[in-house]
Amino acid sequence: MTVSTEELWRERLADLSSSQRDRLQGGNLSQRFSKLPLWANHPAYVGGFYGILLAIALAAPVGYKTDWEANNWGITWLFTLLLLVFATSFLGMASRVMNAMFRRPPIDVPRRVLFVTPFVGIFWMTLELTNLLNVSSTGPWLLMLLPGPLYVHLTWAPRWRMMSMLESGENPFADLNLDESPDNDLAKGDKEIIDVVDSIESEPITTGSEEE
Repeated sequence: MTVSTEELWRERLADLSSSQRDRLQGGNLSQRFSKLPLWANHPAYVGGFYGILLAIALAAPVGYKTDWEANNWGITWLFTLLLLVFATSFLGMASRVMNAMFRRPPIDVPRRVLFVTPFVGIFWMTLELTNLLNVSSTGPWLLMLLPGPLYVHLTWAPRWRMMSMLESGENPFADLNLDESPDNDLAKGDKEIIDVVDSIESEPITTGSEEE
């Protein structure tokens, strides 16, 4: 029976230490993406998926900008969708190439900040479209576009490279100095405790003078 690509790297997780598994699997968002096959959760696809979500969120602002005229709305939104998907997919691919070159480990990003930032950008853009805020700038687009590519670049692209290496039988932690200090400190602490107990037991126990 042939084992699928997804099952291969997952089975090899058992050979890693707990800290290495945590580094490889990441948080809840990364674990959701890792449930997909490796060909389906490529950094370029994850980036493009963020572009789709962003385009869906912009459907209403685009409709307001085009006066809700069906044809104009549809064409404008489709162009926006294609532009966002292309841009975020390209950035995801660039992150994959850069990580293959520099082999940087994954860095956990503040998920709450990244989750809120696009909504702030959409709210800002809505204020500008409705003329409630007369400060036209690239700020809303930066706030909307930044979180997804930033997550892919810092977190998912390095993690995907490590999962691919593990799938192919390579050691993804060969070039990393992964800190194993918690386990080492615990083992060292246990040894120190054992040494103290042994030294106490080896000392003669003195008691009070016995009655004659």
